[in-house]
Amino acid sequence: MSRELDVMIVSKALEQYPTLCRRVVRLLMSEERIQTTSAKRQKRYRDAKKNTSVTGAVTPTVTGSVTPPLPSSPLSVSPSHTLPLPALSTPPVSLPLREATAPSAHQEFIAWFTVEFTRITGSKPTWNGKTTKHVKDLLTSHGPSELRLRAERMFASAGTWPAEVPTMDVLRGHFDRFVTVTVTGRAQQDIRVGAVRAESQVHTQNGKVAL
Repeated sequence: MSRELDVMIVSKALEQYPTLCRRVVRLLMSEERIQTTSAKRQKRYRDAKKNTSVTGAVTPTVTGSVTPPLPSSPLSVSPSHTLPLPALSTPPVSLPLREATAPSAHQEFIAWFTVEFTRITGSKPTWNGKTTKHVKDLLTSHGPSELRLRAERMFASAGTWPAEVPTMDVLRGHFDRFVTVTVTGRAQQDIRVGAVRAESQVHTQNGKVAL
């Protein structure tokens, strides 16, 4: 009975106030849409809040400048996925090792001469373009064995002329003075005869020996 009464009232209202009824209907429909939209928004908000609380993905508020950490190797994307480092397009080239070369005769003589000069004088010799050229010239003209032999004789006579200071300049300037004289045959006999004649001329004058 109540439903029929309501229908009757609505029908009478539509007949008498059609414009007003249409406005009321539009307002009711608009209110219903607003409520429906609000309910949907609230539901989406609740769902999003539930997902955030489950995954723990909360965007922190950062003040100031923060330097993000560098990725480690291999690059980590997620706990279950990793990206390997890309392979090199070409293998690394290994350079061949240089073989150790033996020192030259020039270097060997300079090293030996430096040691001997330092041992005798207590100081190292001075090497320059001039003295190293002396070594090169003597090696070319006489060879390493002869050069070292004459240098040894110069060091043996250090402190006496001409090797008061046995430098490389002295060896180069008086090279032929440091040879070993070997006398044989007729020359050796003439030397002995000359020595005998010299001894026969020695006589004593006032207690002194004079020639």
